[in-house]
Amino acid sequence: CMTLSIIVLTCGNLPVTVDCVESLYRYATVRHPVFDWELIAVDNGSRDGTSSYWQSLERHRSNLRLILNDDNRGFAGGVNLGLRMAHGEFVALVNNDVIVTPGWNTALVHALTSYRGLGIACATTNLCGNEAQIPTQYRGHDEMVEFAAARAVEYRGQLLPLRMAGFYCAAFRRSLWQEVGDLDERFYPGYYEDDDYCVRVRAAGYSCAAVLDCFVHHQHKGTFRTLKNGGAIVAENRARFAQKYGVDLSGSTPGDYRYIDSIVEKERMR
Repeated sequence: CMTLSIIVLTCGNLPVTVDCVESLYRYATVRHPVFDWELIAVDNGSRDGTSSYWQSLERHRSNLRLILNDDNRGFAGGVNLGLRMAHGEFVALVNNDVIVTPGWNTALVHALTSYRGLGIACATTNLCGNEAQIPTQYRGHDEMVEFAAARAVEYRGQLLPLRMAGFYCAAFRRSLWQEVGDLDERFYPGYYEDDDYCVRVRAAGYSCAAVLDCFVHHQHKGTFRTLKNGGAIVAENRARFAQKYGVDLSGSTPGDYRYIDSIVEKERMR
């Protein structure tokens, strides 16, 4: 029986987390004969009742496993803890400001098992930083589910190759993590850790792609959106990324990931 370990990282923002978790249990609880799942919640020192919410939920959900940190370990640090706890053959990282739709998990796993060499598979969404963002035509939850269902039929089994896959809703084999290693925790508290991981995955010979028959709604109300110094954090981690790979990013614009190709080629030659 194949198992998917779903890792959700939180640091405050309880109402958004509740929306995410309710969608996970609503749309991922249907058992498939060869497919099961677990939820690993990692809380980075929330002070708004989020940890109590997770503890209460843990008492009623046998497939929920919980890590409560006293402080903010950052996105990479929190995810790494979840990865070490994961039992699944496959792992999905789901931001707490994402609302999933029916079949999202099986679509991602199906892509990973169907396409040789696919390392990271991400969902399409209404809001992200690259080509995985698609035009949407829905208002409210029910129309969103109908929209996702129509895409699932129209784009069954199709992929869109990506230079990098955003980690708002992305899946990969746990064996890939065992090969490539942890997310780089120097990108604290967040931003550019997914760029970095995709570089390393592609340098190892794998590809990244958006799964076109998988759609999730991204609220963009995550923890980083609430930070007053968010712009400075992005700039600092962008500089760390540039320093790590010895590149000049001053001429690149947000959403333009062509520079990643040259970094990957250089890393492959090392």
